[in-house]
Amino acid sequence: MRSLIFSFLFLLLNGPAVYGVQSIRLNSRELAIEIDPTNASVTNIDNKLTGDSKNLRSVAFRLTTTRGEVSPRDCQMVRSTHDGSSAKFIFLGKGLEIEVGYRVDGRNAGHVRKFLTVTNREKERVTLFRVVMFDWTVPDQWPSGYPHSYYPNGVNQIQFHRSGIWSDHSINLFLRDESGGLFLGVENPFFEANYHSLRKVYPTRIEISYRPRWNLASGESFEGDAGFLGVYRQEKVYLVSPSRTYFGGRERMQFEILDWGEVWAMQKYMRSIMPPSVSTVRSRSRWIRGRPASSGAVPASPAGASWPSRGRAASRSAAAGRRIHRFGRGI
Repeated sequence: MRSLIFSFLFLLLNGPAVYGVQSIRLNSRELAIEIDPTNASVTNIDNKLTGDSKNLRSVAFRLTTTRGEVSPRDCQMVRSTHDGSSAKFIFLGKGLEIEVGYRVDGRNAGHVRKFLTVTNREKERVTLFRVVMFDWTVPDQWPSGYPHSYYPNGVNQIQFHRSGIWSDHSINLFLRDESGGLFLGVENPFFEANYHSLRKVYPTRIEISYRPRWNLASGESFEGDAGFLGVYRQEKVYLVSPSRTYFGGRERMQFEILDWGEVWAMQKYMRSIMPPSVSTVRSRSRWIRGRPASSGAVPASPAGASWPSRGRAASRSAAAGRRIHRFGRGI
């Protein structure tokens, strides 16, 4: 009887906070995402470049460890903070403290970065075998009955964009629709992706993970590789990868066709996370004082690069090519 009375009083006092809470919304000029404050999962993504909106069901994280599988269902959220451009959630479960964060890098950003940190709060060591950064189902729900049907705001096609050289490093996934789409991935050249999509016949499933195989002693923390998700608009101008052989036939670049909107969106994201080149620092003295200038000289394009004309945007994209070489063929 006491437990029933306690449960009733708890729901009465905390009901609005638990059940009436609104989604957390992070905004920029190009996109907006909504996050469920009870479990840190992304529930909606608005592409402001195209006016498209996608509802999804997601899991904020999933860990495979020597203590078993760990996800928000196995944890208790102990605190969270957020503002208009960032949100942070802290979970406790199975002797681990998991911190999940989302951040929009500026008002003009076309992407959101996702961060995950795991701390061992028990005396015994623990090994992190696998980290799932994205686990999406699009749409978030569908009618009962026949399990496959058409979702107008769904995903037409998924393109796993890779480097095409040596280990065929992972770069990102493009989730395409008629007017644009989403890109997502992990800042780890060996991330893995499991997915399926059939021309907006739902559900579309995406799972992106990597395998750190990291041992944590008591009190130690593992700061994982950041994930990213962003939006783009189709330009209806296409980039066709050259068909040529690398390393004497041991690796071949897979044939793919990319819309230049996809290329520009990923280059914009890469520029935002990589340090400026030496020529950029020299030509923009304000970079040295830690205040990036909004105008000034732009480094020259890489030798042999050919870019379609798009004014200032094309110049910025060409300049970015040199700074993203470590991700394979640089988009």
